[in-house]
Amino acid sequence: MIRLTGNLTGLERLDRAVDRLGTLMRGGIPEAARQAARGFVRRVVAVTPPASEGTTGLDARRQGEAKIDRELQRVFVPVPLRGKRPEQYPDVYGIYRDQVLPRKGKRGLSPRPLTQRFHVDQAKFDALRASLVGQVGFLAGGWNAAADTLGVPVPAWIARHGRGNGTCEVEIEENRIRILISNNVGYARDVDGFDRRTAAALGYQADAFEREMEFLLEKSVAEAGLR
Repeated sequence: MIRLTGNLTGLERLDRAVDRLGTLMRGGIPEAARQAARGFVRRVVAVTPPASEGTTGLDARRQGEAKIDRELQRVFVPVPLRGKRPEQYPDVYGIYRDQVLPRKGKRGLSPRPLTQRFHVDQAKFDALRASLVGQVGFLAGGWNAAADTLGVPVPAWIARHGRGNGTCEVEIEENRIRILISNNVGYARDVDGFDRRTAAALGYQADAFEREMEFLLEKSVAEAGLR
C-alpha cells in the first residue's frame, strides 16, 4: 500500500493501521492511505537532518548552518588580503574538498586533529560559506516530490531544492492502492541515523492512526448507546 525505498521497519504496521482505520472513516481505505502518506511525509521532513530530536524548522536550519561554520573554522583562517600579499592558498574549495569531505562520514567529522589551519582570502572564504549554506536542507529536499504530490507544505529552505531528488507515485483505484515514496539523494543512507529516523516517522504515523482508531471506536460505541 505505502512503500518506501530502503530496508525499513514499520511499513507493515502502518499498512495494518490504514486498513483498520479505513473501515471506520469517511472515504474508506483510499482516504486513510492518503492521510497516512501525508502524515508520514510531514513527520519525516521534520526529522531529516539537519533536524534532530527537539530541533526542527528554522532551528534545524540554524543548526545546519552552525555545523558548516564549525567545519570551516577548523580548517580556515579567513583574512582580507586585498592584494596586499600573494595568496599562499588560492584554491579554497580544493582545500575544503581535500581536508573536510574525506573526513566526513556516517558520524560527521573525524576526531583526528587537523595538522594545520589555512589562511585564505576572506572573499573566497565567504563565497565558499555561502555556497555550503545554500545547500542546507538538500537532504530533506529529497522528500519534496512526495510533499508536493501529496499537498504537504515544507519550509522554504527545504522547498528551494526542488523535487528532482525524489519521487512519489500515487495509484488509487477501486482494487489497487499504491503510494511509492523515495528520497534519492545519493548520500542519504551514508548519513548516520537516516533510516532510523525514517522508520521512526513511520512508527509515529502508525501511533497516530491507532489513537484515532481508538477514538472513533469509542465514539461509535457511545453513539450506539452501548456505553
